[in-house]
Amino acid sequence: MGSPPDEPGRGADETQHPVTLTRPFYISVTETTCAQYGAWDATHRCGTLYDVLQLDGPSLPVTRISASEIRAYSEWLATKDPGRAYRLPTDAEWECACRAGSPEAHPWGADVAESVKHANVPDASFRARLPKSFTLTDADDGHASSSPAGSFLPNRWGLCDMIGNALEFTSDAHKPHDAAPAVDPASPATGPTGHSLRGGGMGSSVSLLRAASRVAARSERGEDTGFRLVCDIPTK
Repeated sequence: MGSPPDEPGRGADETQHPVTLTRPFYISVTETTCAQYGAWDATHRCGTLYDVLQLDGPSLPVTRISASEIRAYSEWLATKDPGRAYRLPTDAEWECACRAGSPEAHPWGADVAESVKHANVPDASFRARLPKSFTLTDADDGHASSSPAGSFLPNRWGLCDMIGNALEFTSDAHKPHDAAPAVDPASPATGPTGHSLRGGGMGSSVSLLRAASRVAARSERGEDTGFRLVCDIPTK
């Protein structure tokens, strides 16, 4: 977990260290969509990004969600699926799922130019709507704003949008990594802000669009921040 010292865009909080996960879990193939969340709260609206890009749409990732709302949604979802409990992934679980066994900066490899095939990142469509914005690539994926869940190639474990589209909540507080080996590490966030967000979003800088990147949630409901859930697999 973490990144090597020579990885471009590396943050000081990404000390590389061995991690062992002993508890099996399922993780959602895509970010939670507006339609899925709307089945619980039909009044929720994602609004716009930078007052320009529309974020509401049934198949788009739901954003502007607080950690407490995610917990409430998870509890509601469990009532629809007796015997299972849903929750946010830990930082380590998220990174394991994102990498899908890859040691590179991105699940698809080290080549940033390949991102347009695998992730919704700042590209020509994004720049066309926001001419002064940063862009990662001059290629055009056809999505100026958030893209429908599963629009891009999945990683090797079949998971989509782990990089780009929307930043994703984890259950952990944002803290620098320790270099020591860890087993099932967790540092639960306790407040409305400070959660570790992963994966970058549709408008994120290149440094955030990596498997190891981490940033602290600065607001309770980020306009470009969504989530995906995990479900623990019972062990005998």
